Amino acid sequence: MESGSFDPASFSGTVPVFPLPNCVLFPGMFLPLHIFEPRYRAMTADALGGERLIAMALLKPGWEKDYEGAPAIHEIVCVGKIVEDAKLEDGRYNIVLLGLSRARILEEVGKGPYRVARVEVLEEKASDEKRTGRKRRVLFELYAAIMRTVNKGAVPVPPDDVPLGMLVDLVVPFVVKEPGVKQQLLERLDPEERYESLMERIGVPERIENPPRPKVWPRGPSLN
Repeated sequence: MESGSFDPASFSGTVPVFPLPNCVLFPGMFLPLHIFEPRYRAMTADALGGERLIAMALLKPGWEKDYEGAPAIHEIVCVGKIVEDAKLEDGRYNIVLLGLSRARILEEVGKGPYRVARVEVLEEKASDEKRTGRKRRVLFELYAAIMRTVNKGAVPVPPDDVPLGMLVDLVVPFVVKEPGVKQQLLERLDPEERYESLMERIGVPERIENPPRPKVWPRGPSLN
């Protein structure tokens, strides 16, 4: 698999699961992580020695009571690939995940120090790109405006043929703060429904003049 692609046919179907209480990964999103807990150091080492894949899962409320064990997680996750990694002298890791695909946890397997699951890769509902042209233009404008705010210079623009669902996924991490809301958007496999839910949440008008300020931007590694 290339760093920016995902071929379900070559995927083993089993992936390490990294549960966090405040982090939701989306396809196309880069996520920096600082790995320091022993069980997750082992997870990272094994992932680097295998398919380089990790599924990010959001912990359900009440996770504090059983954090050292296996607290409940949402079954819809995002499988990401390690595209950058650095092992520190004391055994910790700094890694960057690139979100590849939504997946559903079918069952957890194994009894090692970290959680592993057999997952089903999910395909989102196809949308008529001609019919959704206006929605895509709104998202292109919004994404460009956000990038101008974040980068204060050059603005990377997605290719014109990027589908609606991917555009929504690119925008969500910047304008939605609440993990629970992000999870709801991750679980919506219909791109148009995901778009409508996002627009209802952030209240963006049809033309973007003053975009909402990004609420979340990774200024450093997230901690496990």
